[in-house]
Amino acid sequence: MNAAYASIAPPPTSKTRTEGFGTPHRRNSPTLLLADANPWIRRELNQHLHPHFGADAIAEARSPSEVLLQVADSRCRLLVIDPCMPTIGQTDGVPLLRRICCLRRDLHILVLARQPQHLLRDKAFPRQIAHVCRKNISAAWLYRFIDRALTQSEAA
Repeated sequence: MNAAYASIAPPPTSKTRTEGFGTPHRRNSPTLLLADANPWIRRELNQHLHPHFGADAIAEARSPSEVLLQVADSRCRLLVIDPCMPTIGQTDGVPLLRRICCLRRDLHILVLARQPQHLLRDKAFPRQIAHVCRKNISAAWLYRFIDRALTQSEAA
C-alpha cells in the first residue's frame, strides 16, 4: 500500500469502519462471496482475507443454490468462485456462471480455475467475466485484486 493512497482515503465515518490497510468498507456487508464446494479451500481463502476485510464482509457458499441465493443480494459486490461447481445434471459450472452473469451485471467475478486457459477457450464461457486465474495465486495478490475491485465499485 503506498502512502499516497492512504492519504487520499476518506476518514472513517459512522457508516464505515477501517480494516486491514486503512481501506474503509461499509458495515452493511457481506461484500465478498467465496464460492467453492471444498470447505478447505473456502477456509484457506477466508483466513487470508479475514484480517483485511473482517468476518462480516465475507460470506461463503458451498453449493450452486447458495451461490445464487447470496448473489441475488445487492450487498454482494464481488464473487470468488471455483468453476467446478456444477448444478444437477451438469458436468461443469459454466451454466451456473452464465446464470450469475444474467442475474447481476454489476457483480465483479473472479474465477479461480485449475486450467484457466482451457476454460477461456470454451465458447460457452461468459464474456462478462474478465478475470480468470489459476488456483495457486498468492494471498497478497488476491487481497490487492479484491480491494481494487471493491474500491472501483464504491466509486461507481
